[in-house]
Amino acid sequence: MAALGAGDGGAKITKASLHTSIRCGECHEKMLTEWQGSGHSQAASSALYQASRKAAGDASCDGCHLPLAGRLGASAPAAREGVTCDACHTLRKVTVVAGARRAEVELATDDMIRYGPLCDIKDHYFHRMGCSPLHRESELCAACHLWSRDAGGTTLPVFTEYSDWKAGPYAAEGIVCQACHMPGDTAEVAVGSPPRDDVPHHGFLGKTSRLRQNALGLKLTVVRDGAELVITTNVVNRGAGHFVPAGLPERRLALETTVLDKNLAIVSTSLREFGRTLTDDGGQPVPFYRATRLGPDTRIGPRQSSSSTFRVPAAGAGELRVRVVHTLARFFTDEVATTGRPDEVMIEAKLSLATLPATITVPK
Repeated sequence: MAALGAGDGGAKITKASLHTSIRCGECHEKMLTEWQGSGHSQAASSALYQASRKAAGDASCDGCHLPLAGRLGASAPAAREGVTCDACHTLRKVTVVAGARRAEVELATDDMIRYGPLCDIKDHYFHRMGCSPLHRESELCAACHLWSRDAGGTTLPVFTEYSDWKAGPYAAEGIVCQACHMPGDTAEVAVGSPPRDDVPHHGFLGKTSRLRQNALGLKLTVVRDGAELVITTNVVNRGAGHFVPAGLPERRLALETTVLDKNLAIVSTSLREFGRTLTDDGGQPVPFYRATRLGPDTRIGPRQSSSSTFRVPAAGAGELRVRVVHTLARFFTDEVATTGRPDEVMIEAKLSLATLPATITVPK
């Protein structure tokens, strides 16, 4: 078995039966539209990936970001689409081997079978149906969301979403990745077929695209202590089966607290970041492709929380505003010379300081 997008020495397989997403969308329009708005569709084309790949100076990430390139050649239209329809629906086998740097993956790209979780669908003229229990299991996601790199003879975990899930409470309870990332919709599987209620959503961030926001909760408490305000925050991972933030090690959750006066002028600001840091031999934070060691890890695990306390001057304080923002570490954006996608606000809360002590919970 081969790594995704590899295993053929880089040579094209001329008999590969692969298509662009537009071709698939002729029958599966709903899935196409959802996928087009997802990170999977931008896996190879996003500014962040392009800048990171250039800064890293190698193509080691293309196996997951351009999974069909090894089968078709990098210039083929279907290959350029990143994690496209046929990248997932030709997945025949994924094997997670203990201690391995990545999962072993088998792609069936030389026939007309397309694999999926619905096992009562009949073959038709365009492709045959492959009944795949794998497509309802988290091991499917391990094909790319479990990856370590060789750092001078040391195996350095980089993408850990699968292993984090596997070691956590969601796996123990049988809650798989697809339950949150690809919930069932009532829809046609293909144009003209009768609607059914178990059609997986293909946006990968839930039906409303707010999976990240919905995973987090926040509780604020403010008391007065002499001339100071004591602000206690508790950020809760209430809905993610893996640590947050997830994915790229340089992802961060930034907890921003801002105290304003009665005229809404800023009195004070405080910041705390949550994330996972990889370092060089000297202990300095560096992008994962240059890292050799594990650094601090302040991510928040499934059903866990993290509390922070800030002490700020009470004089003139009228309102407290708190945001939790999904962002990127500054050292990373400086090196790859990109901001990636804009910062995404996960939670935003306001609390009047007219009467203390005061408490607010978001969501209520």
